[in-house]
Amino acid sequence: MLPQIQIENARVEKSFENNSIPLEENIGQFGGKNFTVFFWFKTSENSRYFDIAGNRIDGSHGNFLCIRMTGKHETAPEGMLCVEVDENGYGLNYIPIESKENGLNDGKWHHVFVVRKENKLSVFIDGQFSKENTGSGVANIKNPTEFRLGRSYSGFENVEIEFRDFRIYQDALVEEDLKTIYQQAFDVYGDETKVLRFEERDA
Repeated sequence: MLPQIQIENARVEKSFENNSIPLEENIGQFGGKNFTVFFWFKTSENSRYFDIAGNRIDGSHGNFLCIRMTGKHETAPEGMLCVEVDENGYGLNYIPIESKENGLNDGKWHHVFVVRKENKLSVFIDGQFSKENTGSGVANIKNPTEFRLGRSYSGFENVEIEFRDFRIYQDALVEEDLKTIYQQAFDVYGDETKVLRFEERDA
């Protein structure tokens, strides 16, 4: 299966306009369809809370997919990945996930899969299943906001994040597919990133 979009290398810098890189039109307009988001990232930011990727401009509920991270937060662990989908301002079909991993803002490369299959949202980090959650229905994600690498919500501080091999697939890849794609990416980036292969994680 070919991705809808694939970006080999990208870097969001604090000096960038809007502190982000906007993607092509219609990217991230998932509607009610399944999807998979795949990428490597590296950051050492410690801002309280900041965007990694997504199309969320709302301070609370709205219509979006957002992938965020905690920095020096007063109640949450530092370097925890947070993923949310939502349909409207009332939280219709809202699904939040907070990764069991933290410390991901350590300046090293980390790998992320976000998978939506119907009303279930799952997150894999560095080749391992992290968490999943379900909603009451499937969030219809369709809004006029560009999907961005970096900041979507204007209330956040500017940050710096590097990306490699950012992809969006218009389907929910199964775990065997994820292992294959992850292995291919590891063969390219593994020596530098020091991220273990799927089958080595529990060895």
